[in-house]
Amino acid sequence: LTSFDIPPSASLPLLRSVSGSLVIDGRNLTALSFPSLSAINGSLIIAHTDFLTTAVFNILSAIRGSLIITDSIALQTLRVPALAVIDGNLTITANPRLSLADGLGRVSLSGVTRLENLTAINVALLASAGIVCGIDGPALQTNDAMPWAGAACRVAINSGCSGYQGNERGVCTLPSPCPSPSAGPSVAAGCVCNAGYQGSVIGVSTWPFFASNCTAVPCPPLSSGPSVPSGCACLPGRSGRVVATLAPPGFNSTCAPVACPANSTGRDLPSGCACNVGFNGEIVPASPPPYYVGACRPVPCPANS
Repeated sequence: LTSFDIPPSASLPLLRSVSGSLVIDGRNLTALSFPSLSAINGSLIIAHTDFLTTAVFNILSAIRGSLIITDSIALQTLRVPALAVIDGNLTITANPRLSLADGLGRVSLSGVTRLENLTAINVALLASAGIVCGIDGPALQTNDAMPWAGAACRVAINSGCSGYQGNERGVCTLPSPCPSPSAGPSVAAGCVCNAGYQGSVIGVSTWPFFASNCTAVPCPPLSSGPSVPSGCACLPGRSGRVVATLAPPGFNSTCAPVACPANSTGRDLPSGCACNVGFNGEIVPASPPPYYVGACRPVPCPANS
């Protein structure tokens, strides 16, 4: 449809669904409404809408194809009160004055939603969007420079949703997942540092909606290694193992000195073992069993004895 086909303030009451492609050149449009359009399974593109101030989709409930509104520099009101599912693509290049009079409702995002030029409009736009992320969907995307741009379910800017991702209206819609290295149902429900780590995870009211100080526990005495989670080995001359645990102190260690072997004397291998009288050799602590190398062998009787 070109601007010659429809009046400046246009309504398309007979259009109930879009299964193919519909392109509207809205150069002279000031208002556009779709009172009967309930589903977009194909592609609806509204382009060159330099003077369009209002777009109304009264009963649109699902976008399974594409809805693209471009060059809408004058757009101030977008009404989608019944929109519930976006499995396809919603792209709006918007005006900083844009407000969502009836909001996006509660939208299940399984497809991609891109709302461009959000730097100036994010508060007004997201204030009306109690968006729930789809389980597998990439959710909301933006192209502005705010800290939360481009990550999952970017309605996450509320200052009152501790442990949740929410929006400016105070709708806490998505529990923040437990950050690495921790595990649990969500930040709001509780996260525990992984085995071998010590610290805590708490919900906070600012991005990223959690504070975590889970840190790797260093290898305990009588062992060596990068850290408990990465692996610790008992020092030479000691037997046992170091196992990461959830409970403090984050590990269970059984590293213990090994007694001096036969034909030698001393407190234990790490402290040093000397061959008994009448024996010759050397005992050196080592890591693999039997935790030493060397031996004390009997000295043969000398000549004439």
